[in-house]
Amino acid sequence: MNAMYRISCVAVLLAVSIASHASAQQEATAQDEPAASGEGKTAAVRREAVVVSVKLEGIMEATTTKVVRLVPDQWSSWIVDRAVLHGSNVREGEPIIWFDRKNLDRKLADLEAERGLTRLALQQAEEELALLARSVPIDLAKAHRAKKLAEEDMHLFLKVEKPAAIRNAEFSVESSENYLAYEKEELRQLEKMYKADDLTEETEEIILRRGRDSVKRSEFSLRKTKEKTKQTLEVTLPRKEIEQRQLLDTASLALAATQIDLPLKLGKAKLAATKLKYDFAKAERALSRLVKDREKQIIKSPASGVVYYGQCDDGKWSTAATIAKMLRPGGAVTPHIVLMTIVEPRPLVVRATVPAKDLGAIRDGQRAKVTPTGFADDAFYATVRRVSSLENHAGVLHCVLTPDLQRPGTSKKQQLASALKVGMKCGVEVVVHTNRRALVVSQKTVHDAGVWKDAHYVLRIGKDEKPEKVWVELGRKLGDNVEILGPPRDRFRPGWEPILGDGKKLPWKGQRPLAEGDAVLVEKPQPKS
Repeated sequence: MNAMYRISCVAVLLAVSIASHASAQQEATAQDEPAASGEGKTAAVRREAVVVSVKLEGIMEATTTKVVRLVPDQWSSWIVDRAVLHGSNVREGEPIIWFDRKNLDRKLADLEAERGLTRLALQQAEEELALLARSVPIDLAKAHRAKKLAEEDMHLFLKVEKPAAIRNAEFSVESSENYLAYEKEELRQLEKMYKADDLTEETEEIILRRGRDSVKRSEFSLRKTKEKTKQTLEVTLPRKEIEQRQLLDTASLALAATQIDLPLKLGKAKLAATKLKYDFAKAERALSRLVKDREKQIIKSPASGVVYYGQCDDGKWSTAATIAKMLRPGGAVTPHIVLMTIVEPRPLVVRATVPAKDLGAIRDGQRAKVTPTGFADDAFYATVRRVSSLENHAGVLHCVLTPDLQRPGTSKKQQLASALKVGMKCGVEVVVHTNRRALVVSQKTVHDAGVWKDAHYVLRIGKDEKPEKVWVELGRKLGDNVEILGPPRDRFRPGWEPILGDGKKLPWKGQRPLAEGDAVLVEKPQPKS
């Protein structure tokens, strides 16, 4: 009864105080006295236990996994013969995927034959190159010798044979002329001798006729010698000189061509041999890679565990359906992608999706309650161990929680632990803030100030029943209430200039902090127009 009486008295005194200051409130700014006019209600500052949690969506994830990829060296046609089923338990080294290798075996046989032919061609090219390397100096020396002989023949013709032929021709003409002159003189002497006789005997006639025939033969021989001499000087010798010069030019060109062609031919042969060596080495590498690919026609498990198709991406098996189609008999597998993931069933962690608005609230070490889907009445606790600071490729943030299932517990807890599987969805409730004795007031008692409304105060009813401005630092909002952490923590924030004035004195310096039991003025609702 006394308590009710005291509360009534306080309310009456507060109403009188507010009425007496109505005119002053009308002249004050909204920042200085936002709730100092008219009648108002009060609310008590109280202490409450504040527990704030964030609800997230999670999924069970294994900590130890091994991915299975097809990484071929060369072969491109990977047709599945059979594969173990999704969810199968396998041991390390156990075959899990078999491929059809008939086409690969045919390709290997073809490459073996091609490699044999290439080896023979390389051997032949190397032997021909060795012979060519030996014959090049010989052919060059032969070309030099041919040119030298042509030069010597030309020199011999110009210096010896041609002058000798000219002299012989001229001497033949001179000899024929002299012989004709001898014959004519001899005939003249006979005629003169026989002319002195009156009578010419038959013998003398015969001798004269023979002399005259000799003169004719000598004249004919002289004409023939002159014609031959003319032909020698004007035709035979010029032609032979041209022929000798052509032979010399031909030998010179042949030498030049040999000097150019033989090194090029030798270089070409070396390049051809080098290319054959490269082709042979290439065939060897291709064959070696295909032999390795043949060994990969049976893929074995890299670890013991459970087979999951596809790859776990932030707890989700988004490629499982696509991989299942690939791994059917006759399916074509794309190299370099994750075909299977070998999952070790234990231990498990929980990967939870963190909305951007809750990222600042999630911290390492926070406790959480995890409720698996399908086990609404069963839950277990976990601890936040890792929070991603960057979004993944899908623009999502995550945190990883470690369950407490590994610790000894009840049989029901052990049954729950054995029922959990990788990929199972669950609800996660993370406790992000706990204060068992927090100061709490109604949000309606808190007023904003500053340029950006980031400074806060309440109007506390003082001993003289007058509202006193008390600056506060706000904490968590709890429905209609808000947590009070104490006086403002910052000395200065941009936009606080209207609050701090010249900045020489903080308005909350020396001020009694808000305490449990203080009465604060509730903001009066705006009157309807």
